[in-house]
Parts: sequence; structure tokens; C-alpha cells
Amino acid sequence: MLVLLGDYGTKMKNLSFSLLIALIVFGSCRKEAEQPKNRSVFVISRTSGQPLPSVEMHLNGQFHSFTSLDGKTEEASLFSTDSLYPVDDAFQYTLISQVEDESTLNSTYWATKKATLEDSLAVAFLKDLQNTQGLLPTIPYGNLVSTYDQALAAIAFILADEIQCAERIFDYFESIRVTELENGPGGFFQFRSPLGVPSGRRWMGDNAWLLIALKNHPQSDKYTALIASLEFWLMGLNDSVENGLWGGFESNGDTIHKITEGNIDAFVALEGYTSIHQSILKHLEAEKWDDADGNFVAWPTNPPYKFALDCNTWGYCAFPNFNDAARSSISRYEVNVTSTETGEQIDGYCFDEDQDVLWFEGTGQVSVMHWVAGDRVEAEAVLDELRKGWLTGPVGKGLPYTANQGTTYGAGNLWATANTEPCVSSTSWYLMASFRHNALFLGRNKQVPVEDQFWAQ
Repeated sequence: MLVLLGDYGTKMKNLSFSLLIALIVFGSCRKEAEQPKNRSVFVISRTSGQPLPSVEMHLNGQFHSFTSLDGKTEEASLFSTDSLYPVDDAFQYTLISQVEDESTLNSTYWATKKATLEDSLAVAFLKDLQNTQGLLPTIPYGNLVSTYDQALAAIAFILADEIQCAERIFDYFESIRVTELENGPGGFFQFRSPLGVPSGRRWMGDNAWLLIALKNHPQSDKYTALIASLEFWLMGLNDSVENGLWGGFESNGDTIHKITEGNIDAFVALEGYTSIHQSILKHLEAEKWDDADGNFVAWPTNPPYKFALDCNTWGYCAFPNFNDAARSSISRYEVNVTSTETGEQIDGYCFDEDQDVLWFEGTGQVSVMHWVAGDRVEAEAVLDELRKGWLTGPVGKGLPYTANQGTTYGAGNLWATANTEPCVSSTSWYLMASFRHNALFLGRNKQVPVEDQFWAQ
């Protein structure tokens, strides 16, 4: 019995020693498993490929932060059991890649916009407008086709994943590239009939917007010749003596003076950061910049119309590191009017400081501006106001150019149907705002040297 007890004691001693070793090993593994890792999430739009700002990020089911302008979260140190993922009612998310090393887990998500009823009706309206040529008249049954409108509609179609509709627009312009863009003074005409008969000027800003639309297309390599010709024509407008790009050509061949918004558009549209971009910036700083206000000006020699809303919104959306104080200055354009057609009281923005009309297109630009700033509260508030202006089209719904009658930029009167018919431009800018899409993001991605960023000083 004593021997048995001795054996038993030895076995218990050995078992205790084994358990001790196991606990040490297990504790070591557990300690190693619980070492925190930096985790980051990158969220990009499924249709545009653009980083998506202001998306809610949840950590273990609780709100953590919003994605930044570049679609990323700040790195968070987490344990292996913790989860960081995007959650937002407006989108659904698909994990497309996850790269992990010893210290970091980087996850990339596709964000697919959940089409709201308003989104669907707006897209249906634009699709119904498109004719067999691939062109969209400005309003239903209208006789005027605007190159600028075609660019906006193409971007809206891309966002809605209606790629064929966008490419029908691009295919039309490719079909007249040699005969119009590369002929005579060059450039596409600003206007044409629904059958394609051109009229008006060869306006630089509209051509730049068409180039911007092409570069918003995920498969823009289908249109390399068209892109190259547009870039060549825009660069040919450069004033190598006094800087800046001329505004294009009048119908009689005269050169158009330098336009603020056109130079902003061209800065975005032209590839890279070159001497042409430097020329644009030198012109804008010298002649079209108000240092006290921190904004671009449209008509510096005419004080009542010195400022224009699109110069302010597009400047903010197009240039990296723009001072956020510029957003507060848009209050100079703010109006509250009664919609002629819906009877709703709507808060929005005018073209200029005379504040006599609510411009739906420009109000959509303001919403995009707030998304660029990461201010989802203001962006969504503006979207809510836009929805008060919906008008029924032959198919779907859209926004008119304005909510009421008054003057356009400057003292000229609006046309009779500006406030009574849904139109391409306002509806397209609504969709850009709804999709949180900054069509001018290519400008913000340029590697502009700090010393050239006069707007950030």
C-alpha cells in the first residue's frame, strides 16, 4: 500500500507539472492571440470607383467613425475577435479584398448604392429623354441639346450602372470627332438640335466637362482617341504669354475671353500636373481669386456679379486642401422660395448675389460640396430640399432648372420653361449628390506642389 501511495504521489506530481506547463503554453498563446492589430477599411463606389466619404463605420456593432474624404477609416487597434465594417442604409457592402500582415489588417469594400424611389425615377426620366442618336434634349420634347448636359447625363448613367446609355453619348461624340472636334477652330459646339445639327459657340467649359465625364467612366480606355483629341484642343487654348486658357471660339471665329469655371474644369480634365496646369493656376490666382473671401470670382470688374455659385462649389470640389471656410460663404446665394409648380417652400441657392431665384442645379452642387467636406448632415439636408421640387416627366421625374422665375447669372431673364419642365442638368446633379459623387475628384487627386496651392495659404 505504501508503494502504491508513492506511485500515486509521483503520478500526481507529474500531472501537476504537466498542467503547469500547459497553462503556461496556453496563456502564452492566448496572450499572443490577443495582441492588438491596426485595422483599416477602404470603401469605394462600385460604379464609379471613387472613394466614398461619410460612410458609417461600426466596431463590434457600435458606431465608431465615418470614412474620410479618401474613403478610409483612421487605423484602429483591435483584438482578433473585434470587427470593423461599414454600415449605411444608403448602400450595401461587399468585401472584395483583405490583406493581413503581422501588424495590420486592411479591408476593401465595394459600396453599391441602394436606389431610392427618387433615384429610380430620375434615372428613368433621363433614359426616356435619350433619342436614337444617343442625345438628350435639355427638357422633354425640347429642340435644344447641350454638350454640358450630355456630359452630366453620362456621369449620372455611369453612377446608376446604365453604362450602355453613357456610352451611347460618348459614341455620338466619337462619331463626329474628326468632322467637328478636329475641324476648323476645333472643339465641339455648345449646342445642337436633337438630330445633331450644331449651333452656337465652341465653349471651352462644355468640352472640358465632356472630357471629365469620359474620365469618370471606369472603361475610359474605350475612348482613347476622343480623350486625346479633347485634351489636345484644350491645351491649344493656353495663353503662353499671360497664362490661363481662352474660353473657346464664338460662332464667327473670335476667341472667347478667359472664363473662371472653364479654367477650373480644364484643370480637372487635363491629365496630370503640367505646365498647362501651372498656367491655369497663375491666371486664376492673378485675376480670378478673392484673397479676403477665399473664393474664385466670376466677373471681377462687375461688383454686383463678382461672385457666382458654381465658381465657389466647383473650386472647392476640384482643388486639394481647399480651405473649409469657403463653404460658409455660400450663404450669400441662399434663398427660400415657393416652387411655381409644386407650391412647396424650398431652401436652396441662387446663381449669384441678387438672390431672386432658386437654381436647382447649383443647389445640387452645394450638396456635393458638403459631401466632399464630409458633412453628411448638411449634404442630406440639401438633398431633402431638392426632393421638394420634383416634377413628373413623360416617364419618371426630374428637377426643373429653377424653382421660380427670375434672372439667370447676371441680369438676363430666364427662359419661359426654366421653372416648369424637368431638365437634364438639375436631375443629373441631384443624382451625383444622392450617390455622393464628386465628378471633379480628379483635380483633388493631382500632385499639386504646396507652393502652387495659393487657395490653401
